[in-house]
This record gives sequence, structure tokens and C-alpha cells, in this order.
Amino acid sequence: MLTGQTSSQSKLHRSEEVRVAVVQEEAKVGVKPVETGTIRVKKIAHEEFEPLALTLHSQNVDVKRVMLGRPVDEKFGERREGGTLTIPVFEYVPVLPCS
Repeated sequence: MLTGQTSSQSKLHRSEEVRVAVVQEEAKVGVKPVETGTIRVKKIAHEEFEPLALTLHSQNVDVKRVMLGRPVDEKFGERREGGTLTIPVFEYVPVLPCS
């Protein structure tokens, strides 16, 4: 009991009950990806060629002779097949008619 209060005042306070409603709240927080914009990227490549002064100290060449042994109608020039340069070599064989 509080000092300075009469008994009638204390009864009044006891009879006035204050009720408070209790509410439980739950919050769920999450993230959702949202497209906000796009970026366009343009790539430009520049090539620059500069001459280099180099001295060739050695060079290796593999030469292989392949005999075909067949007659050809006419001469034909050299040709490149990949990294191989083919140079034809012709042999002239005299043809004598038999009588």
C-alpha cells in the first residue's frame, strides 16, 4: 500500500484491472533476385604489327624423294599441302617405237 493513500483509493485501484492483449508476430525476411537493368559490353581488339630484326643462325630442311613411276600427260607446277612444299621432278624417257 502506498503511503498517503486512503483505503478507499487502494480498493479503487485494485478493482480496476488493466488487461493487455499479447500478440505474437513473426516476420520472414528473404531476398528475391530482380533484374534492374542490363549492361552491354563491346570489345574492340586492335592488332599492331612491328618488324623485328632477327638473324637466322641455322635452318633445317627435310627433303624426301618419292618415286611415283608413272607417266604424266603434261608438266605441273609446285604445290603446298599444309606445311609441305611439293616440287615435281620430271624425267624425260625416250620412247622408241618398235618396228
